[in-house]
Amino acid sequence: MPTNTAGSTARNYHKQLVHYLRKQVTFADEGDVVDVGTIPANAIVIGGGVMITTAFNDTATIDVGFRGGSTTDDPNGYATALVATAVGFKALDELAATTNIMQTSPAIVTASVNDGTGAVSAGVAEVIITFVLDNDQ
Repeated sequence: MPTNTAGSTARNYHKQLVHYLRKQVTFADEGDVVDVGTIPANAIVIGGGVMITTAFNDTATIDVGFRGGSTTDDPNGYATALVATAVGFKALDELAATTNIMQTSPAIVTASVNDGTGAVSAGVAEVIITFVLDNDQ
């Protein structure tokens, strides 16, 4: 039964398939860290992005990262300053970087809406993370 809240336990379906997390963020989240969900230990993030459904105003950007895994928390480990002022899909831009690593313990995926002036007053986005599990044993 869906609860529309981020799970505190990592999803781990026993089949060989791509898993995902999805969470909405809005202009009201500016300055906050939003938990998107938890990925299991040894999962590999392979894709995702931010779908801007209502353009943010001012100079809004969105970071996507993680915390609580087996390495140092990184608030923009998957995406750094994705421009949120136009409708459309913005792919994660840090997946080929050294920050996208396989965590040996579960990690919480996070998203942050940033606006240097504090004047953001509109905007809605869906943060999407796709990952595969280490279940080939």
